[in-house]
Amino acid sequence: MISEVEVKGLAVVQFLSRAHDRDWAALIGCLVDDGRCETAWVITGVARDTVTVAPDDAVSAIKSRSWSWLGAGTLLVPPDRLWVIDLIAQGRPANLVALDKAKERLRGFGFDPERLANVEDVARLDKVLGFAASSESVPSTDDRSAAYDIVMRAGQQKASLRIFQTWLDALELAADGHCEALGRLHLAVLLRHADRYNQALEVSAVLDGPDRFIHDNQRFIGMLACTRAACMLDVFERDRDPEWLMRAKRHLGRAWAIEQSEEGNAVYRRWRHLRDQWSDENPPDRTPLGARQQGRPSASG
Repeated sequence: MISEVEVKGLAVVQFLSRAHDRDWAALIGCLVDDGRCETAWVITGVARDTVTVAPDDAVSAIKSRSWSWLGAGTLLVPPDRLWVIDLIAQGRPANLVALDKAKERLRGFGFDPERLANVEDVARLDKVLGFAASSESVPSTDDRSAAYDIVMRAGQQKASLRIFQTWLDALELAADGHCEALGRLHLAVLLRHADRYNQALEVSAVLDGPDRFIHDNQRFIGMLACTRAACMLDVFERDRDPEWLMRAKRHLGRAWAIEQSEEGNAVYRRWRHLRDQWSDENPPDRTPLGARQQGRPSASG
């Protein structure tokens, strides 16, 4: 059995605001879920700025409501009146129709568009992802950076992991085994903020091996080292293994040698706080900082 089709109340108000008053009557017979009552309301009449409604189970108890009340709820269109949906869509501004379509595409990529900061972020992320999907290519550095900034602001790190991993894989495949610093930086930060510390360390572990960054921006390499150090501090707080503190300091030194940034300074302050905290908890006569206890598994870094 076909059930009612839902239409956002805001779209209904936009339709009423733009449509000729002779078209308002199309809503009569549709239902409204105001999010409060257990039963829906039946629309019995529409006038300027107001609608009359009745409880679905008591049509005689007619109430008057404002259009704004409609906007806060959901219109339920019966299966025999689906033509009303097209009428509402025709009465909406073209930019809002385009925005709804962009949001729907972003949902298809796994994002929650309602968490994005503004309309501009929705449009830019939709454009970047749409281009990458349609052309089966990696977006430009600027577009990848824009997408990264947007998902970070919106707290959509987990939803973006697969996409940024795919871009990184494609870039490094084309580079014949060489590493791409910006791609690894983006993915490492996203993984860290998604609480996937081990995976973030795997992405940045290239810093511990032979230099595989060819003609890459040194600033990105320094930022990746700073991110690796910060992630090591995250793991230290989780595991309380002081070896992570020593390894973090080494990567902080590399980051600082490339750029004396405020972010690097902040991570160093955090490192010093954790070092002092560990020293207070473990006086030298008990557990010297940095000395691994025999038999403990070494941490890869």
